[in-house]
Amino acid sequence: MINKVQRQEDNRRKHMRVKSRLHFCVSVIEGKDTETGKHRYGNCICATTTDISIGGMCIPDAGKLELGQRVELSPPGKMTQPACLNCEEAYLHKNHLDLTPIAGRIVWQEGGRCGVQFTNLSRRNENVLSKFIWEEHLHGVRNSKKQSRTPRKF
Repeated sequence: MINKVQRQEDNRRKHMRVKSRLHFCVSVIEGKDTETGKHRYGNCICATTTDISIGGMCIPDAGKLELGQRVELSPPGKMTQPACLNCEEAYLHKNHLDLTPIAGRIVWQEGGRCGVQFTNLSRRNENVLSKFIWEEHLHGVRNSKKQSRTPRKF
């Protein structure tokens, strides 16, 4: 069974989606510090995307994230949370995209995976992701055309 925050009719994909393996530190946002106005963070996990679009991404969560939680997705090299900076696993990964941290919300969970909907994508991150998604899409189309032209050997 899929747990969802959105109604079924609201869960239609609006953006092109591509398979990808991008690495992020996913930090749970627990609220705001009343004195500083900055976010307070809870647990975090290292995650590798299975697919991504301008609207969000799919990541494995191993039951560590909850439906409806607000999260911050930080690529390696842009992590600011002490737990992320001290995480040995985070430094084993690199992204070739120059993204800044992205805010999101867990909108579905199924089979050890979850969907993160981006809630405040900066223009810069939108441009970087748009370029990446389009290039990956074209690469996939070109590869499928090459494979369809190759005669089968019997």
